[in-house]
Amino acid sequence: MRVRAILAGAVCALLAYPLLAVGADLPHRDAVLTGANEVPPVVTTASGTGWVTISADNATITYHVQYSGLSGPATGSHIHTGAAGVAGGIILPFVVGPSPMDGTVTAANFGASGAITTYAEAVAAIKAGNTYINVHTAANPGGEIRGQILALAPSTSSAPAGSGAGIGQLALVLGLSFLVVMALMARRTPRRVR
Repeated sequence: MRVRAILAGAVCALLAYPLLAVGADLPHRDAVLTGANEVPPVVTTASGTGWVTISADNATITYHVQYSGLSGPATGSHIHTGAAGVAGGIILPFVVGPSPMDGTVTAANFGASGAITTYAEAVAAIKAGNTYINVHTAANPGGEIRGQILALAPSTSSAPAGSGAGIGQLALVLGLSFLVVMALMARRTPRRVR
């Protein structure tokens, strides 16, 4: 009976593990969009937030942009090259629509600008914090709101990304699954009267 409980717990953990592991090594790189961040600054009541997530193989960049208070409908939204306070060219366009805008871009969407001549260089610039998201309107064709895509803080671990986190998550799932299965088995086992 206990062997079956242990096996059942292990099966539960293995089935649940992918749910915890999805996106474990794919953190969001956030941006806060305001008119004051535009170059030159734009006076507007609009604001927004955004994030990008780069896939583990760098092949896709998923984006989310949410905004409100624009002077009119969004006419464009992009990732531009440029450090904070520096205007730069478009390297990755987004599909424009009402807030929120969600989508994915790849090398097929890439357009060279300045020193960024390849998709790989664009990914490196995003990771380094040298790009920004902005949203354009008819009244502000250069961009009404802008937010720098933040670089991630360097990891304090010398282990490869995902190596320790995955094992820790698996151990947690195994332990919790075992406890749940044991509790269920204890409820089903009749007590012997002595």
